[in-house]
Amino acid sequence: METPRFSQVLLNIPKLSFRGKALIFACFATALPSALVIGMAFWPEAFAYHRQLPTLVASSLAMSCISLLALRTLLVALSTITDGARAGAVLAGAGQQKDASADEVVRMLSDMNTISTRLESVRHRLANRHPVTGLPTREPLLAAMAKDIARESRSPGLLGVIRFAQFDRLAAVDRPGAEKALRAFALRLSQTLAGARPMAQVDRDCFAIWFCDGAGPKGAAESLKALAAQLGEPLGDGDLKTNPDVRVGAAISPNDGDDPATLLACAMAALSKASRVSPGRLAFFSDESSAEAEARFSMEQALRQAIVRRELALFYQPVIDLTAGRVVGAEALLRWRHPELGSIPPAQFLPVLEQTGFIDEVGRWVLDEACRDAREFESLGLPGFRVGINLSERQFRDPGLPAMVAAALQRHGLKAQRLELELTETALMEDLPRTRKTFDALAAIGVNVAIDDFGAGASSLGDLKSLTFSKLKIDRAFVTDVASRHDGQAICAALIELGRRLDIAVLAEGVETREEVEALRVLGCQLFQGFFFARPLPVDKFVRKVVDADWLALLAAPAARQMAESEDLLAS
Repeated sequence: METPRFSQVLLNIPKLSFRGKALIFACFATALPSALVIGMAFWPEAFAYHRQLPTLVASSLAMSCISLLALRTLLVALSTITDGARAGAVLAGAGQQKDASADEVVRMLSDMNTISTRLESVRHRLANRHPVTGLPTREPLLAAMAKDIARESRSPGLLGVIRFAQFDRLAAVDRPGAEKALRAFALRLSQTLAGARPMAQVDRDCFAIWFCDGAGPKGAAESLKALAAQLGEPLGDGDLKTNPDVRVGAAISPNDGDDPATLLACAMAALSKASRVSPGRLAFFSDESSAEAEARFSMEQALRQAIVRRELALFYQPVIDLTAGRVVGAEALLRWRHPELGSIPPAQFLPVLEQTGFIDEVGRWVLDEACRDAREFESLGLPGFRVGINLSERQFRDPGLPAMVAAALQRHGLKAQRLELELTETALMEDLPRTRKTFDALAAIGVNVAIDDFGAGASSLGDLKSLTFSKLKIDRAFVTDVASRHDGQAICAALIELGRRLDIAVLAEGVETREEVEALRVLGCQLFQGFFFARPLPVDKFVRKVVDADWLALLAAPAARQMAESEDLLAS
């Protein structure tokens, strides 16, 4: 019977890890040369070259230490690789081998091939899962749709896309909380469907569901609307409760397309259309929305190059203090002059900037450009002159807004009181605590804040009292025909009196006729802005306008006597 080798006996010791076994073996392996060197030191007569003994001893000990350190490093790396492979297999759903052996290397060698094979088999699952919700991404959905579309006997299909619309708004305030809400929304969707239909997460906040059965598009649409209603129920509990803003779009096969990618593009286009209708309503793709989507895409691509090509510019509309007869400020208004399409109205391109998120970059450019121009306007010698900049809701929600404004002021050497930020009443009421915090931060810098389109929103006087701002701008809807409308006169009079009692400036914007100006002046309004006095002007024309002695003389003249004869001259 063959005697087992020492190394085999050592490796078969139960309940002893490979690391321990290897270290014991290493000690035995290094003990022999160490014992030899020690023997040479104590019995020099047994060795011929005794003068070299100190060097031999030192070298042997050093080699032993280096060998042990190298072995330990190798073992740590080997253990890490083994643990990582097992963890990857578990995460991928491949499981792990059960092995009673305590020897880590024996276990690793026995199951590494199995782990590798199973990881390869689930590679597609790792690549096709959304990292936040764990739901399938678009590739499996498109594959399932392609299989259904290829069947000759299939009925018309409907692809629905559901959007958790406030995800971006939540993420701007609390990213972890937004992702938690998104996971809860996705879980409710998957539980409601219960695997009955192919579905996927096709964008960060959009989910697509494929309906292809005997119910037809009409039945599928009803099912989709019922699903959207369930998803609209409150999520979470306590302070984290969220009422989902659900938007729904749909495309029908083969009417809107006969391949999965086209149908998905059509459904997403319908979803963008759904943002303009009531939340929860189903918007279908149509030829009209296709043309809109194509035009929107072209405009989006052109906007991305507009700044680089210097197609965007700021125009300035004067703010008039009619009592003092002088210009006291200007509102910066964004204009786009396309080389082929000409001047594009803001109402057409500003919504695209908002929807694409490109408003962030353009907003930074506007702030920087307006601060640069405002610094140049200081040389005009206009006392108390302020430049107003409109902020979008998205910009105002940015927590870095106060710091960005402060940096722009410093970069251009502009005094904070020369800048005024304008925000609509609707935007500031969306999250009042956050609005109050941002207003206070801007006030600490010294920047003025104006509430634009005032009266069109749903703010209360109690809410206004808690905010730090310097100006109210009466909404154009109340200014139009104010001379002949008693309701408009009553509202304007109330707002002017409110500003007087709160010591806040009140500006009537959008005045276009002599009658409107005169009626508001009689009600006590002092500040005006509108086409009657001047249209928005490029920088060079604005500078010439506000220093024009004849034009300023007309402003300084008593309004009641000079208004009729100066109307044409003011607007020229």
